[in-house]
Amino acid sequence: MKIILLLISGGGEVHDSNELSQRMTWASAQSTDIEIIWLRGRSGNEYSLESNTLYVPCENDFTSILEKTILGFRWIASNKNFDLVVRSNTSTYFNLESLSRNFSKFDLRAVGGTFENTRKPIGKYAKGYRYLNGSGLYLGKKAVDLICNMDHQGYAGLPDDLAIHSFFEDSRIGFYHVPRNNLDLHHIFFPRFQVRVKSWSRNDLTISRMHYVHAYFQCQTFYSRLHQWIRIEIQEYSNSEISINSVRNFTRRILNYFRHI
Repeated sequence: MKIILLLISGGGEVHDSNELSQRMTWASAQSTDIEIIWLRGRSGNEYSLESNTLYVPCENDFTSILEKTILGFRWIASNKNFDLVVRSNTSTYFNLESLSRNFSKFDLRAVGGTFENTRKPIGKYAKGYRYLNGSGLYLGKKAVDLICNMDHQGYAGLPDDLAIHSFFEDSRIGFYHVPRNNLDLHHIFFPRFQVRVKSWSRNDLTISRMHYVHAYFQCQTFYSRLHQWIRIEIQEYSNSEISINSVRNFTRRILNYFRHI
C-alpha cells in the first residue's frame, strides 16, 4: 500500500510560509507508506524532482494551479508506484498515521473528497452546484490515468477544483465523501486525519493552527490531549467574529458536518 501526498505549493510568500509550517510539523514524520511531494511550477521545458519538491514546466502562480496539477499527476503516473494520490495544498494538516490506518476505507475506483456547493453562479454552473473541494482530492490509479489526459485550456476561468470535479463527472467516474475538519468554518476541532487550517483573513492564524493541531496529535495521554484541545478552542474563540448571522451560519455548518459523517 502506497500513498502519495501531492501538495500544491509556491505562488508567493504566504504559501511559502505555510509550506514551511507543514515541513516543521506533520510532514517531518517518517512513513514507509506515505510519500510527500510539494508541487511547484518553473519556467522551461523540464521536470525536476529536487529532494521532495517537484518542479513542472509551467508558471508558478494562482492561475496555473490546474495546469500544475495535471503536469504533477503526469509525472507521478510515469515515475512512481502508488495506490492512492491525495492532492492538497500548503494550508492543510494531515495526520499521517491515521491516514494510513484508514486506507481500507478509500474507494480506489472513484474520486474522494469533501463536498461543497458553489456560492454563486460560475460559468455554466448555477449557484449551489455540488463539487469536491480541492484541499483534499483522493485519486486511485484509474482517476490518475484519467486526469493525465485532461486539457486545462478547456476549463479556463473555472476554479481548479470545480474544473477537476466537472472533468471527472463528464468521465462518469464515481465520487465518495471523505470527512475533514475545517477550523475556519466550524471553529471546533474534530481530530480527523485531514484538517483544513486555512484562515482567509490572517495567515499567522493559519500557521498557528498548523502548530496547535500538530501539538494535539503529539500528545500521548488523554489529559494532555484535552488540555491542547482546550488551547485550540480558546484560540478559535478569541479569533472568531460573533453575530446573529455568524451563529446561525455556524449552527447550519455544524449540522451539515454531522449529517455527512
